[in-house]
Amino acid sequence: MIARHAATSSIGLGLQVEALGGFLAGIILSGQLLAVYMANAGGAWDNAKKTIEDEPRDKAKNLGKGSERHKAAVVGDTVGDPLKDTAGPALNPMIKVINLVSVIIAPIIVGIGEGNVIGYLVAVLLIGAFAWAVLQSKRDASESSPLTPAATQAAK
Repeated sequence: MIARHAATSSIGLGLQVEALGGFLAGIILSGQLLAVYMANAGGAWDNAKKTIEDEPRDKAKNLGKGSERHKAAVVGDTVGDPLKDTAGPALNPMIKVINLVSVIIAPIIVGIGEGNVIGYLVAVLLIGAFAWAVLQSKRDASESSPLTPAATQAAK
């Protein structure tokens, strides 16, 4: 979450309003295309599995449930379900949050103006926050566990 806010704000503060507008246009266009692709691909894999399941069973011709084609279609459906049910639709709120942050930060960017040291300083701090968020996400789960080794042993 912090990465979205930091990226939007640092682009606006560091590169000004025109760059923020280009960033938003790119986010909206690529996010919409990616969401449609994910939803369609997931639906296609789901429909392929259903088509194979509707075929009469014939092991010799590799048709119907239980065939190798069906096993492959089940694997494809396993990949396709998250695409059509979660990943594709989740891009819409992300686009909305980035747009909301941009609308909130736009008056600040215009007020600070071009060449202001404060704007560049805030942009550098936001880039640092972004880097910190990325590093935190890459940490091993055991490093971030609130349980001490003794508590972990007691929990087992």
